[in-house]
Amino acid sequence: MRAPPRFYVSNLPAAGESMSLDPDETRHAVGVRRLQPGDAVELLDGCGGLAQAQIAESGSRAHGCVVRIEHRAIVAPPLLTVHLAAAVPKGDRQAVLLDMATQFGMSMYTPLRCERSVTRVSTAALQRWRRIVIQACKQSGRAYLPIINAVSDPVTLAAKMTPGERLWVADPHGTPVAELDAQIRPTRGRVSALVGPEGGFTAAELRTFDDHGAIRVRLSPAVLRVEAAAVALLAQLNGVQSRNPD
Repeated sequence: MRAPPRFYVSNLPAAGESMSLDPDETRHAVGVRRLQPGDAVELLDGCGGLAQAQIAESGSRAHGCVVRIEHRAIVAPPLLTVHLAAAVPKGDRQAVLLDMATQFGMSMYTPLRCERSVTRVSTAALQRWRRIVIQACKQSGRAYLPIINAVSDPVTLAAKMTPGERLWVADPHGTPVAELDAQIRPTRGRVSALVGPEGGFTAAELRTFDDHGAIRVRLSPAVLRVEAAAVALLAQLNGVQSRNPD
């Protein structure tokens, strides 16, 4: 049986209450899915709240689609919080990066401005990226919406690390991921996963990370593109997290 379509809401009412979907979600519900009163839907607020609901009034694209909450639940946050900081690849590959990274458990994303970066980030791009991660959460059923941060550089990012935070850096000259000691694989807390631009991090940038206790990780014998390296790094961390005991 197929799962009901999912919709994002910024505030999730209590069971028994009703609310109107925002214009974007209404267009999805009415214009794309053609939902009618009585149809089942799922709602997520991006902060752990999930709800089973029912269309009460399908409305129109101009007037919000009204849904009634039938059951609401809170999903516990993951044991491991993964902050992906990655250089921005060219063109549509950034959308692929964010979509896949969200599915693989990214909790936060910071676009990195590195010495070898070639892509600039605009305010409009940040807004578009938020829509991409919302869609990825809806598709994958994730309860927590990744936070999209403003652009940062490696030095500033490293200086803002919190006590106890781990740092993994994708580096073709690092330790092969299969050879990492189990004791240094993070299973809870917070870890930042860093991926450089196509030309890689400079020696100075790598020294900055090393000064903050970074673990350099070799993900593949091949040279990976930014989005592939980001997904591979997150998959390793996500795999560790999936083996955590309840």
